[in-house]
Amino acid sequence: MAEPPSGEQVSAALERMRHVARSWRQVASALAEAGAMTDDTELTRLQAGLFQIAFDKYAEAPRYFRDRLAEGTAVMGQIAATLSDNANAYAIEEALLLHELNRMW
Repeated sequence: MAEPPSGEQVSAALERMRHVARSWRQVASALAEAGAMTDDTELTRLQAGLFQIAFDKYAEAPRYFRDRLAEGTAVMGQIAATLSDNANAYAIEEALLLHELNRMW
């Protein structure tokens, strides 16, 4: 049977989870910024000029990308929140278990 992890190993694992959560938040932020940039890619019929036929097919593209980026932003935020919540729950559980073990002696 494997030995339980040491306190240092648990702390390192929890810090790693929090670090990864911060990384997911950074990705969510980058996706949100990219979504905001799609506003600059929208054209009006007047701007399309001679390309009216192509415009009909293009007109939905910026909104499609903005919607997908918004979905990605939400999912990345959920992943980050889940990692943070789990790290916090593990830390609390570890502290409670350690407290209980110390009370036994």
